Amino acid sequence: MPTAWHTGDVAKKQPGKDPETVTLQVTLPAQVAKDLVALAELYHATPERMVASWTQTYVENLVAGLTPSGAAPETPDSSQPHRPR
Repeated sequence: MPTAWHTGDVAKKQPGKDPETVTLQVTLPAQVAKDLVALAELYHATPERMVASWTQTYVENLVAGLTPSGAAPETPDSSQPHRPR
């Protein structure tokens, strides 16, 4: 696993922070940011912690071959009942 990011300005290591973490800056539409702040207040969290948690979960699920929500992806045949020939 590479230890350095080669993403330009997308992510950067923070001095004095955990060397295994990076800071990622994202741009959100104003309404989404406003809604995120409202949700964070509702859940007694910070918007940053909520986004970090969601991102970690979604990325881990996708790397594991699952959907972002953790379900197994549908295969073309999985939506049809199995019929023996």
